[in-house]
Amino acid sequence: MFNLPSPNRYLPITKEYMLKFMGQERLDRHQELIERYTHNMVTESDFKAFMQFVVDVYEAAYLKAIEDYRDQFKKHGIDLKITSELR
Repeated sequence: MFNLPSPNRYLPITKEYMLKFMGQERLDRHQELIERYTHNMVTESDFKAFMQFVVDVYEAAYLKAIEDYRDQFKKHGIDLKITSELR
């Protein structure tokens, strides 16, 4: 009869995870983009790959910030050592 698009089943969980990373203000600002991306997630594997991408971007930015601050401290004669319990 009617060929209705399938519901965007990955949107709620994606928004939940993104809220943890971005906060509500940024999530709201990127709502339309998130809806479009999740609409194209067909499998759970797609969802996991996208979320791993988000985590990788977040981690890379965090590590870059740490290195930038480490360099600034070093210029002032302070040796900054930051370690992770996960590594």
